[in-house]
Amino acid sequence: MRIIFNWLAFSLAIFASSYLLPGVTLSGFSTALLTAAILGMANIFIKPLLDLLALPFNILKLGAFRFLVGFAINVIFVLIVSAVVPGFKIKNVNWAIVFALALAAVGFLIDRYLKFVL
Repeated sequence: MRIIFNWLAFSLAIFASSYLLPGVTLSGFSTALLTAAILGMANIFIKPLLDLLALPFNILKLGAFRFLVGFAINVIFVLIVSAVVPGFKIKNVNWAIVFALALAAVGFLIDRYLKFVL
């Protein structure tokens, strides 16, 4: 149940941010569902591998830039998904950064809400 709620909440966040951010276009809610599913799968399966590859950099910098590396990975995922999913477009990297920040804020709020409710 938690996975479905997360998926729908992120789909709604993607849909809402496409209206709020002029650099992000979305053709409909079904595209938001597909975008959220692909971003979720990328974060589940690919991000841990990329975090493992970035481990020497994190050890070298004593973990000081771990958040920035994770955020950069999310921005790259957003750009890749916008190239793959038809109907979901992002104008440039700056809008991808703003979009990733919006999704990170929504993800934080969803996580806090689910910990409170469940």
